[in-house]
Amino acid sequence: MRGDDSSFFLTPRNNTQLGWFRRSAIGINKLYSIMAEMKTDAGITEPRITPYR
Repeated sequence: MRGDDSSFFLTPRNNTQLGWFRRSAIGINKLYSIMAEMKTDAGITEPRITPYR
């Protein structure tokens, strides 16, 4: 989740604001795609994994 292609929670701010990032929510589709990638990487074979399970 710390790679260059990761958009997890951090977005850049412009120069007039304090700090270099701000927290932002992620959508449900992004959450499901992250979970699908984690499931594949972990070798889980269950057909459906949900964030509320």
